[in-house]
Amino acid sequence: MSRFFAGSSSEDESDVSSGDEKMKVPSKFAKESDDEEEVEENVVRVAKSTRDRRYEEFDNIVNKINSAMKSNDWVTTLDEYEKLYKQLDKSKALVAKEGTPRVFIKALVVLEDHAASTLSSKPKMNGPNNKSFNAMRQRLKKGNKAYETQITNYRANPDVEKNSDDEEEEEPEASDDDEEPIKVPSKFAKSDSDDDEDDKEDDDNEDDEDEDDDDDSGSEDESGVKKSDKWFSAGGKQVAKTRSRKGADDKKRTKKKAETAQAAKPTEMTEEQIREKLKEILSGRGRKGTDSTKQDAKLNELLPYAKTPNVSVEILIQIASNHFDAARNANTALPVNSWKSALETIKKVLEVIKANPQVILSEDEIAPVAEKKEGEENDPDAVTHVSGNLAAFVERLDDEYIKSLQNIDPHTKDYIARLQDEQGFMQVSESIQEYYERLKRMTSAARVAARRLEHVYYRLGAAKLEGISIPDAQVEAPSTDGASALPKEAVSTVVPGDTDYSVDVRDALVDRLSHVVYLHGDERLKIRTMLCTIYYKALRDKFYEARDMMLMSHLQDTIGQTDILTQILFNRTMVQLGLSAFRAGLIKQTHSCLSDICAGGRVKELLAQGTNTRYHDRDPKREKEERKRQLPYHMHINQDLLDAVHYVCAMLLEVPNMAANAFDIKRKVISRPFRRLLENYERNIFNGLPENTREVIVLASKALDKGDWETCQKLVFDLPVWNLFSNAVGVKDMLSKKMKEEALRTFLFSFNTHYDSISISSLVSLFSLDESTIHSVVSKMMISEELHGSWDQPTGCIIMQQVEPTRLQYLALQLSEKAGLLVEANEKLLDGRTGYGYKEGQKRGDREGGRGRPYKAGGRREEGERGNQGAGRGARTSGAPRGGKGGNRKNEKTRGRR
Repeated sequence: MSRFFAGSSSEDESDVSSGDEKMKVPSKFAKESDDEEEVEENVVRVAKSTRDRRYEEFDNIVNKINSAMKSNDWVTTLDEYEKLYKQLDKSKALVAKEGTPRVFIKALVVLEDHAASTLSSKPKMNGPNNKSFNAMRQRLKKGNKAYETQITNYRANPDVEKNSDDEEEEEPEASDDDEEPIKVPSKFAKSDSDDDEDDKEDDDNEDDEDEDDDDDSGSEDESGVKKSDKWFSAGGKQVAKTRSRKGADDKKRTKKKAETAQAAKPTEMTEEQIREKLKEILSGRGRKGTDSTKQDAKLNELLPYAKTPNVSVEILIQIASNHFDAARNANTALPVNSWKSALETIKKVLEVIKANPQVILSEDEIAPVAEKKEGEENDPDAVTHVSGNLAAFVERLDDEYIKSLQNIDPHTKDYIARLQDEQGFMQVSESIQEYYERLKRMTSAARVAARRLEHVYYRLGAAKLEGISIPDAQVEAPSTDGASALPKEAVSTVVPGDTDYSVDVRDALVDRLSHVVYLHGDERLKIRTMLCTIYYKALRDKFYEARDMMLMSHLQDTIGQTDILTQILFNRTMVQLGLSAFRAGLIKQTHSCLSDICAGGRVKELLAQGTNTRYHDRDPKREKEERKRQLPYHMHINQDLLDAVHYVCAMLLEVPNMAANAFDIKRKVISRPFRRLLENYERNIFNGLPENTREVIVLASKALDKGDWETCQKLVFDLPVWNLFSNAVGVKDMLSKKMKEEALRTFLFSFNTHYDSISISSLVSLFSLDESTIHSVVSKMMISEELHGSWDQPTGCIIMQQVEPTRLQYLALQLSEKAGLLVEANEKLLDGRTGYGYKEGQKRGDREGGRGRPYKAGGRREEGERGNQGAGRGARTSGAPRGGKGGNRKNEKTRGRR
């Protein structure tokens, strides 16, 4: 017996003490006994495998069920029946490896038969027993449906278990001189490989015990040291050797089991068997505790047995669907490996159906396959329909791809690596669209075309989609649409062969995809396709075409009735339309397109480029929904560029307007946000250097208001956002010309009263404009009556007509208007106290008022204050207010009676 479990004996103590006490090493594992005469019993500990323990637990439960059935105790039987299922749930690993235990099936059969016999005999039972019996019958009826095949096989051949037990009992028993052999009987059918493994484990245990007995012999070597003490002094080397030997044995057993399992696999399977096995695998899909990885492994093991293309397609479609189950929930993104595996599986499906045109995927439910008659051969050219929806796979792949980009930090290389997966998606979606067009299923083809278009519309070309600075990225390069551009690694991820795509080819691709959706798509797809097309045309600087499409579609009138994602796309389209107008030099149109988006201070939310953290009282659920709608970073439109364009346009429109209506009380306001910026700036006691884009534009507007276009131009051009335009030089030239023209207009509005005439040459020197441009600007001001003057062609001067009031006259007019407003307010106040409004009297004229008394033409009541001086019954003047104060008590009572 091992010294680790046995105590020290008196015989060992006498052996150690009888010597010359050369060396005595006390063992900390030895147990000191109080009574040396007491003899401890030898305890044999058996190391059982997990498999044997599980089967032993099954045995105990079945024995309790048998005992309860003999005594007709259905309460205990029901409890043990539930424990039986719990034990089966605990043994998932064993069931997955060896199948459902035969003892479990036997217990179900015995319980079903016993319940049937009890029902036929109808014994007398008390209330709880009868209730448990009925519950037992219902649970057996419901639970046995999942094991109908195993139950049928057991009833057909119930003697398999007995034969396996007899073989086990006939095995030779190992004998030992010191102790009896330890035998762990099993009542369950086991394979020959399992029996060999158990025998090998028993041999190993016996070898270990023999070694332990040798160590416990207490013999000494030549130096007089006990072997046990030598074992301890070796530092546990023997333990290490034993563990390494056991590890090698475990590897051998694992290898042997794998070989046995491989040999047990069938070499061929019929189509019916494959479908039955496929149905069995899919029955666990979606259940709690089902591992999608194991499901995928089982489906891949089943795939080589498919001999026909239709069965192969069925299995591949289920494998692709199983890959999407790897996502934990709807809020988390699918793992990248699962996404790529699903994409590769769909590629295999396309290869099979392309090589076998007779296999047709149908989105409708397919009727069950009819059984073949004996001797009937399969027709290889017969059309076979397989249930599968490739358009739904494309949509799911696209959604998971976008969700994955949302959850990756855009300033890392992982984001760039993930973008490269888009090329494979575009290739697969193109093949699927061609497949549906070949089958004339244009509705599904339109769905795929819409998804392809949404990956193309916001990109102009590979040569213009180079990056902005991110960690470890290349040198910054401009982007056409002002979007957050990407490094060069991402250039080839636009569409298949993107680097070879010319502008004309991309235009043709957008036109073809949109044409398919317009003809065969539903209403939502048509709206989104229209917006994508307008966005793309605006990106190509075709402003007038994009504007005409927007106006003819009337989307701005009905966009509020669409879903939120479509409204976000509409906002992005309007912003891009405004940027296109700005590049074309159309300042008013730019401000008109951008004012609704930029005026509210919610640009991030409206463009789905982030959430505003200023509002602390936001609903968490709503914020979570907004985060799910966020666009990937490479689709963002640069917000600094958007602010710069909006406020520069507002400056060019508002500064001349403020100069033209400087003394007008009801002055026209073009941009309220810009006016608020100016008011906040003027309200500050001290203003430091500008820190952001808005403050720079405010300073530039102050310079423009004075006609100092050079300072204004320098401040605006120092902003770095203009480099995001592909044609940054052309944009700056356009802005410079617009600033000079608006500075000229502002100068004429502000100082025209100080001049009798102004020569064109002086204006040319002041604003660095050519004569034709100055003549055009001044003529437009004269035509629109903004400037009162005329041209003197021989001298080239502008003759001012002093018809506009001076500043003093403007102030006098304002004073008179305010005085009139004050008089009107006083009259309203007085009439409120007298109970009659003066305007109402003017309208009513000579109509009757009060209690049948006529009003005077002036409308005011005269002698009203004397009404309470009248004496007699009810005496009062025609203008006296009803119920007025004054008069005697008698008169008040008389009026009360009336």
